[in-house]
Amino acid sequence: MASAPSFHLNHYRETLTDYINADYFLGSFEDILGQEPSEKYAILRHDVDYSLESALKMARIENELGVNSSFFVRVHAKGYNPFSLINYNVLKEIISMGHEIGLHLEPSMPLATGEDPTHFCNRQREVLESIIDKEISGIAAHEPSRIDGSEIVSELVSDWGLQYHAYEPRFFSEIKYISDSGARWREGCFSTWVNKEDKLQILTHPHWWFENFSQENY
Repeated sequence: MASAPSFHLNHYRETLTDYINADYFLGSFEDILGQEPSEKYAILRHDVDYSLESALKMARIENELGVNSSFFVRVHAKGYNPFSLINYNVLKEIISMGHEIGLHLEPSMPLATGEDPTHFCNRQREVLESIIDKEISGIAAHEPSRIDGSEIVSELVSDWGLQYHAYEPRFFSEIKYISDSGARWREGCFSTWVNKEDKLQILTHPHWWFENFSQENY
């Protein structure tokens, strides 16, 4: 039986180094959109579902290696309040390193509250932008495979004048997309994709990644 993929943070660091050594440009969505993409690149994306402190560990590793990534932050998470002092300082540190902060949009929330979806989502954006004190460039829907909100997501990108959403074909189906959702790489760990595809979007969820033991995060 093959061994399970590693979610140690050292493995994350080593794999990013492998991509860099293989001449990939690693960066955020903003980085890719802001310049002519090189022949080989990987968009580094993190959906912060449960913990900003876990996200900070990955942000620091990337900063050590001289690369940026996109962190998509929730404003409805049970596990963290992005405007609490600890998490606010975490966000400030992540931003200070040059990483992108985007909205981890939850288009299903107004279905639960009986409110107008557009108005409700507008407020999600306003909350995050007020916290980080800057406008966002993009959004990534939370759990799109379980809760379909694709129509409103596309509408909001247009209405808000954003640069992108993370599941557009140019970032999802026209390049290789791999994800660690549920702590399971369905097509193999991202470490196995070096030099297999020239253009990738790599999605990770920081709460799966740990320094010594998975129980550190929950």
